[in-house]
Amino acid sequence: MDHARWIEERSRWREIVVRCPVFHDDRNKALRARVVSTTTILALALFVMVENLIHSEGTPYYFIWLTNWTGLLTGTYAVTFCWATVVAAREEHTVGNDDGINGNSQTQIPLAVRILWRTKAAAPVCQLLITIMYWGLLYSPKYTNVTADNVVAHGGLCFMMVTSLTLTARMSLNNLIDLWNTYAFLLTYMTFNIIYTLAIPNGENNDGQPYVYEILHWNGHPERATIVVVVTAFIMVPISYGVALGLTTKVRNYLFPDVGLNAHTRPAHTGAVTRAAA
Repeated sequence: MDHARWIEERSRWREIVVRCPVFHDDRNKALRARVVSTTTILALALFVMVENLIHSEGTPYYFIWLTNWTGLLTGTYAVTFCWATVVAAREEHTVGNDDGINGNSQTQIPLAVRILWRTKAAAPVCQLLITIMYWGLLYSPKYTNVTADNVVAHGGLCFMMVTSLTLTARMSLNNLIDLWNTYAFLLTYMTFNIIYTLAIPNGENNDGQPYVYEILHWNGHPERATIVVVVTAFIMVPISYGVALGLTTKVRNYLFPDVGLNAHTRPAHTGAVTRAAA
């Protein structure tokens, strides 16, 4: 049932991606908001990448951290969201009937939309996860300075995702498929982390230590690393998912009670606007 509901929601991607709560679902303003959001997210992610490469003297340690995997995931979410909005808005102004805009055809779903629906939960949930775990578990003022790239990677991008969930997006996250996509991303990273630490010769972080994260020191403290993974999987991820779900339901509904929270409900004026634009 969850899979069928997830597929059904994705089939209505056109009417969902062009909606924007903060602008009362004004299509043109939604498109501008998507462009600004995407540009900002890409700029922040690029800033973190460049700073990482500078600090490591060009060695691509950037790609070993979950934080940066999540940054790339967030960039993918932003780009595909923007692209889907552009495509939907273009079709809305060229197709003269609601069926072309809001139809449920599965055969006409672009690749960008398919990627977006795979990342729409994983990106915000993982941003919340790494931000909570970094400042609550990993950060220590004795060993780490608060730098601009550090704050952007563990807060700035998370802020952008929270903004997207509460102000500019209509996609729902209340589906087990969305939760599975989040776990699939994290499982992929954890597989990489284990292989990098145990199987790759001289696998080390940018400080020359034989692990990526000290709490995931599979060679030296495998029991502790296992406990961290279990706690993250069964406690921290559900908490982060719950926060993201709350932002898309309770908070968004509280902020915009007059707009109509439910993404399954199309505004009554959609058809008229479409025909007038055509």
